[in-house]
Amino acid sequence: MAFVDLNELELFAENISANLSSSKKSTSYKVRRRLVQSLGFIKSTVDRIMSHKLSPGKMPKEFEWFVDNRYIAEREGRSAALMLRRTGKLAASRKGYPKVFVLAVALVKSGNGIVTRERIQTFLSGAQKAGAFSEKELWLFTVMLKAALVLELYELSRKFDPIFLEYSGLKKGIYSAELEISRIRAEGGTPPEELAKAASEADKAHREYSTLAGNIFTSLRYLSTADLRQMLHSQSAVERILSRDPSGIYPLMDEESRAQYRRMVSLLAQRNKMSEASVAEQAISLAESSADPQCRHVGYYLIRKPLGKQPSIWYRPLYFISLIVLTSLLSLLVLSISGPAAALLLLIPLTGVSKNLCDTLALRVVHPARLPRLELKDGIPDHAKTLCVISVLLTNEKDCKRCADLLERYMLANRNAGANLLFGLLADMKDSDKEKEENDDSIRSAAREEIARLNSKYGSRFFFFCRDRIYNPAEKRYMSWERKRGALIELSRLLLGKQCGLRTEEGNPDNLKDIRYVITLDSDTRLTIGSAVEMVGTMLHPLNRPVVDPDLKIVREGHALLQPRISVDLQAASKSFFSRAFAGLGGTDPYGSTVSDLYQDLFDEGIFTGKGIFNVEVFSLCLDNRFPDNRILSHDLLEGCYLRAGLLSDVELTDGFPYKVSSWFSRLHRWTRGDWQILPWLFKKVPSPEGKDFNPLSPLSKWKIFDNLRRSLVPVFTFAAILWGTLFEGLWAATGVAVAITLSELALSTATALMRGGYELGSRYHSSILYGVRGSAAQTALQIMLLPYNAMVCLDAIITSLYRVFISKRHLLQWVTAEQTERQSASGIIGMYRTMLISVIWGIVCILAADKILAYVLGVSWIFSPLVSAFISRPTKNDRSISPEDREFLLRQAGMMWKYFEDFMNPSNNYLPPDNWQEQPAVGVARRTSPTNIGLALLCCLAAYDLKLADLSHALDKIESILDSVERMQKWKGHLLNWYDTSTLKPLYPMTVSSVDSGNLAGCYIALIGGLKEVGTPRAAALAERVRSLLDAMDFLTLFDKSRNLFYISVDAETGQPSESWYDLMASEARQTSYICIARGIIDKKHWRRLGRALVQKNGYSGMASWTGTMFEYLMPNLL
Repeated sequence: MAFVDLNELELFAENISANLSSSKKSTSYKVRRRLVQSLGFIKSTVDRIMSHKLSPGKMPKEFEWFVDNRYIAEREGRSAALMLRRTGKLAASRKGYPKVFVLAVALVKSGNGIVTRERIQTFLSGAQKAGAFSEKELWLFTVMLKAALVLELYELSRKFDPIFLEYSGLKKGIYSAELEISRIRAEGGTPPEELAKAASEADKAHREYSTLAGNIFTSLRYLSTADLRQMLHSQSAVERILSRDPSGIYPLMDEESRAQYRRMVSLLAQRNKMSEASVAEQAISLAESSADPQCRHVGYYLIRKPLGKQPSIWYRPLYFISLIVLTSLLSLLVLSISGPAAALLLLIPLTGVSKNLCDTLALRVVHPARLPRLELKDGIPDHAKTLCVISVLLTNEKDCKRCADLLERYMLANRNAGANLLFGLLADMKDSDKEKEENDDSIRSAAREEIARLNSKYGSRFFFFCRDRIYNPAEKRYMSWERKRGALIELSRLLLGKQCGLRTEEGNPDNLKDIRYVITLDSDTRLTIGSAVEMVGTMLHPLNRPVVDPDLKIVREGHALLQPRISVDLQAASKSFFSRAFAGLGGTDPYGSTVSDLYQDLFDEGIFTGKGIFNVEVFSLCLDNRFPDNRILSHDLLEGCYLRAGLLSDVELTDGFPYKVSSWFSRLHRWTRGDWQILPWLFKKVPSPEGKDFNPLSPLSKWKIFDNLRRSLVPVFTFAAILWGTLFEGLWAATGVAVAITLSELALSTATALMRGGYELGSRYHSSILYGVRGSAAQTALQIMLLPYNAMVCLDAIITSLYRVFISKRHLLQWVTAEQTERQSASGIIGMYRTMLISVIWGIVCILAADKILAYVLGVSWIFSPLVSAFISRPTKNDRSISPEDREFLLRQAGMMWKYFEDFMNPSNNYLPPDNWQEQPAVGVARRTSPTNIGLALLCCLAAYDLKLADLSHALDKIESILDSVERMQKWKGHLLNWYDTSTLKPLYPMTVSSVDSGNLAGCYIALIGGLKEVGTPRAAALAERVRSLLDAMDFLTLFDKSRNLFYISVDAETGQPSESWYDLMASEARQTSYICIARGIIDKKHWRRLGRALVQKNGYSGMASWTGTMFEYLMPNLL
């Protein structure tokens, strides 16, 4: 096909699209099959090229393109094949291929493999004149372009057969003439004219092939890094229609929320057999005709009431019907195997098996739900002013410093929120026999000082709130009213200007006016980067705004409270073998992916676990003076039910996790007591301050409460069934079934892994975290071993709770912090045997009562469970000590390294480190240096002082001399250039700024500032301020391509022109630049997601391919 110029491309696309009109529908199966076959052929082509062992000078350029860039085709091709697995039916051409694919092929061929933003935009504009693309087709267009490019590579590689045959000597032709001419010329001869003419034809073919190969690979690389979303949105007819939203909300929404609306339009069009544009127009028309402000948002007629009709929710009752039917079938099976007594005992455990299976199947069918969100590009607006508080029990002055440091970290991680995000310490003093303890004043004074320090550093954005103890007759102690629940209620009263017992002990109270939302966290919760804006943006969206039933004072629509998903802190998850087995992967998902959650996906409600954001006014309206005093321990679930909590499945916070078995069971005992204390909320009437009130909770909320109670009964009845089968002759089937039930989760995990292809089963990991099938196996083994103690803990908690609720009416608020639990819980072998003695007793009973092998296995495991618990509760040793010999060797090496800097960082080099010194051949010192060299030299001076290779004065002299030179050197936007002459301080040509070098230097600056502060002298502090000025002057946004969300390789300092290449791989030396800029709030965390992660596999291990295929890209960013 002849090259189609940009001026003619629009008409060309219109004609092609018009000729494709057809009523046919087709999937992407044929495209995907051809794509996979093409990738295999391309791989074999590269193998054939390599088998000829051609030297770089003799290898045709098209071959070089394939050898050097095959990984791009494989990466993008496999990515496209994965995206094409489930596209559903698409408009098809007469030949049965999806129309969008045929158009993508036409675009690729029209430009001889050249694909650019301008060509894509022009082509789409023309193609849509003949018929608008559906949202799915627009979304798939770049995927189809990648597939078309790979297929074009395949077509090109098929033309290489003559070259291979002639290079192998199996055939004579124009390509063999090339080889013959090279031989003749090497021997000093002159090739005949016929041979030269044939070689000229071969050269022409090579130029044609290499140009096409270069165009294709360049286009594939472009598509892998280009962010074409905004351009594709501009081509969407649905986007243009929805942007006319009468409420003006749609254009303010974030990109994923708008995409969610467009997908809903596509789904409604499919269901109602309408065009997508018609659906969008109808939704806009309904919104325009509504008088209700909330209903004037177009999303109301897409999500809440699709096209004015009630949404279909048939799948909700189906879930519960499936649960009942499956449990009944399993119970009948157990009845036939073990008899009625065992079936009755195992009924509750069987509900756990049924629920796990139903949950797994439901989450595979239902798409993850995501709450729509406003983008808030300029931070939190004035009308959404938010206070973020840490609820904490202060026990000493160290707690004050630790919590203040957390608040500072939260503020720095959420700088994009702006001045309308405030921070506070919501503190209570520990319970006491006295109204006031001796150290109360010193603790409060320390807290005030810490908050005052933050306010002096960052402005009046920080607060310290505290309450006095009051006497509690039920507990017979002085304590804060209603603990954390009371603290949040009194905080809401304070913010609404009501009478309360909470005082603002530090911070300007005037700044607390007009607070609309509160983010509540615990002391072991971590607020991640940018998460505050995401939470507030979601709360502000019209579909999430709470609608309160005025009579029942309960939220019926929307959400007055949002719960982010909670992951376990990476450090906490790896602290012991126990935490590695039960805490999951640990860490956060930096990509903000939406994850599945049964309640949110099926019922549009989540479960509140105590960390999240709530609407202050609605919180006070629905919960203040709602529950009786001294009754509610686990208030989170009830608050979530009354406020209709929603789950922010794409916003993530991290939390701690117990590393000891004993502390985990202490927490389980506390949680179980709390769950059973709200048992009355399952009934028609519930306790209230005035006596009894009508229960306003929905059936779903009651199910959530019941499910918690059911879960606590599972170990009790499972253990009872095992004992029943062990102690009574002929009932061994009950024991076997009970053990099988315990193994069901492992079986389900294994089955899920097999359905995913079994890859996980054969994978090996360097990480010590246990997850997947391995994690399930470890958990199952430990659950069986710890079953007697687990059952006794749950049973004790249930009985204790029921006794206190219905008889004693005392100690219902008994509670200790997670930190106190960790300190007080048993550790060591003797301590664990003392705590878990009941397991040993039951183990002995099991062995003595029966003669079956299963009884012996269970009995022995229970007897040794305290011993195993002691070992798996030990903190993981991170022994980084080195032997005296190694230490001496390292110090000797460090001394020699320092001598290099001592010798060459001299006046002749302006105290800058030369790049190298060459002995053989004797070149001597290379009088040039780079930003990376300078940064590492600064740290070497500090390291020399730490290692006692230089005294403090000498080290600071060296640092000061380097800084004097750096401050005199020519810079661009605060960045040092790539290379300088150390003798003149003049930059070397070409004058460029390297993203990697600037990131390395910034990292060294940050480390140097921290080190100088540790030194603690006035001179060191002054030097630290000079370094900070240099750091703050570096404008990293000038090195960042916002359209691609990637860093340029470099920028020309003379013209300001960035390079035509970008750092697009995670495993590159630029990773440190990315990390620093995200951490400092310079660029958005979404950039981390844009970094490619091409995986390679070896011996069962998977790892990321690095930028140049070396370890340098792994090791260099980890130096700091």
